[in-house]
Amino acid sequence: MANQNNSAKEAIKTYLDNRAATDPQFAAAYAKPHKSIDECFNYILSEAKKRGSSVCMTDDEVFSLAVHYYDEDAIKAPKAPSGYKATTSKAAPDVQLTDEEKAQAREAAKKAYELQCMKEYAEKATQRKKKEAEKLAEQKRQLQEEYPSLF
Repeated sequence: MANQNNSAKEAIKTYLDNRAATDPQFAAAYAKPHKSIDECFNYILSEAKKRGSSVCMTDDEVFSLAVHYYDEDAIKAPKAPSGYKATTSKAAPDVQLTDEEKAQAREAAKKAYELQCMKEYAEKATQRKKKEAEKLAEQKRQLQEEYPSLF
């Protein structure tokens, strides 16, 4: 188990070292004396644990959390959760898409985004109408209090 955790930690460290070598702004954050790869790894594990007891994360998700840990000074990594197991996966091959598949994926993403936007717009319109109805009801109530009916 420790060997697998070290393998994952080494993969993260290698990524961060390469990023620091090519990104001067990140290199400054990576050199912060109060940050360490062990705490970074613990932070990633704690974030993964928030997602559940058995979590799979992409490399990009893990590396993004690692960069976030170094970028943010306020992050304090907890101690490593007990009984954890972190592994790296080399089994998944890189996926090569054809131009047609890329175009289809792009179109599907556009449609999904349009649907999301339409849903958000409809929700906002519903909320706006609800607020307007509440405002009108309050104005009517105030008028009735101010001018009671004679009938």
